[in-house]
Amino acid sequence: MQWRRLGLAAVIAVALVAIVAGFMQAETGDDSVTVVDPGVEVLVPKPGDIVLRQSQVGVDLAPGYEGTLDIDSVPMPEDQLTLNDALNQVFFQPGPGKEVEEFTPGRHCVTAHFFPTIEGAEFARTFSWCFNVS
Repeated sequence: MQWRRLGLAAVIAVALVAIVAGFMQAETGDDSVTVVDPGVEVLVPKPGDIVLRQSQVGVDLAPGYEGTLDIDSVPMPEDQLTLNDALNQVFFQPGPGKEVEEFTPGRHCVTAHFFPTIEGAEFARTFSWCFNVS
């Protein structure tokens, strides 16, 4: 009877160690990319990501910034951008009748032109990154 209790205690101890080890090795979900410009908070997709042909691309800017996007060196018309002023986000979604209807397979690059709202577009800086389409 005592050996059963010891065996059960050992099984429980091993299970607890396995659970703790699993939590310690789990990814936090924070696989963000370090961006060197304080005006840029998040890039979508992340540099080097592999995405689908209709994937949304863009940038989440720091508070007080706004901007525009170029894709493969082509400026995206402002009326085709999704601008969320409250969150300082600028995105482009390919689709019918748009400058880019769908991304072709291969490498594509985005350039974000961004500036502090109070300073205006003449003070724009740029940040570029590339992603891949499967």
